[in-house]
Formats: sequence, structure tokens, C-alpha cells
Amino acid sequence: DGLAQVIRHLERRNFRLCVVHLCDCTHLMDPMKYVSMLIVTLESMMQLACPQVNVLSKVDLAEAHGALPFRLEYYTDVQDLRYLLNVME
Repeated sequence: DGLAQVIRHLERRNFRLCVVHLCDCTHLMDPMKYVSMLIVTLESMMQLACPQVNVLSKVDLAEAHGALPFRLEYYTDVQDLRYLLNVME
């Protein structure tokens, strides 16, 4: 993978890298999109093998798209995805 090679090259030159993954908050409204976002985040963590910070972007605009199915803390902690099952059905 080309990007992974670039990252390894920079690390060999003593650059300390961190991946920042911007996640659009509109994906929180739909459980399927939220799970997809988590899978993409996990895949990038595994592929790049770098420390990663996930950032919810445009949170100030979230309410303009409707009420969140869960409190914001649920999405930031990502501890138990079983709660999504009731919302997905």
C-alpha cells in the first residue's frame, strides 16, 4: 500500500505521526451509516498502524438534522453496539 509506505518512510526519518479521522456528525442519525463509519475507522487503524484520533465534525449542526437516537456520549464512547439493534429494526 502506497500510503503505508509513505508513513513508514516518515517514521524512519523520526517523524511522529498521528492519523486524524474526521467523522461527519450526520452519520450519527442513521445507525447503518454510524456502523459503516466505525468500520472505515477501524480499517484505517489496521491498515496504517498509527495512533488515531477520531473527531466528530460539525457537531454544532447535528440538531438541524433531527434528534440523535442516543445521547452524544454513546457515540463518543462506542462501548456497546448492541443498543443499535433496536434502532436498526
